[in-house]
Amino acid sequence: MSDPIKLQITAIGLAKALDDQLNGLVVKLDKVKFSTDLFESVVNDPHTDLANVVAESSIVAGGTSASQNTLRFTTMVNTNAEHTIGSLGLYTDDDVLFAIASVNTGYLMKLLPRVSFVMAFGMS
Repeated sequence: MSDPIKLQITAIGLAKALDDQLNGLVVKLDKVKFSTDLFESVVNDPHTDLANVVAESSIVAGGTSASQNTLRFTTMVNTNAEHTIGSLGLYTDDDVLFAIASVNTGYLMKLLPRVSFVMAFGMS
């Protein structure tokens, strides 16, 4: 069985959500970016963007479960080349890095050419 990918809300993502909430707006999550960078993501992660992005995919479905305080979303990624992914980021519709997952050694996943990879996430 594979290890789960654990997203951490970034400091800028939390600030964006709180600012939007104060202004009566809603954070709109839009895409996932995949990077070859290796580092350890942490709670309140200071990253504001990902470098070495090799793929990007739109969120194709999503929603919230208020009773479980869970955000759920699905994305499908396609690439023309093989990529070893060390980090991925969840971005808002105005390109703010909302959440991040990464490893400092090894990889989170591999993307293979001509293989559509469907990912479903749950974030508490």
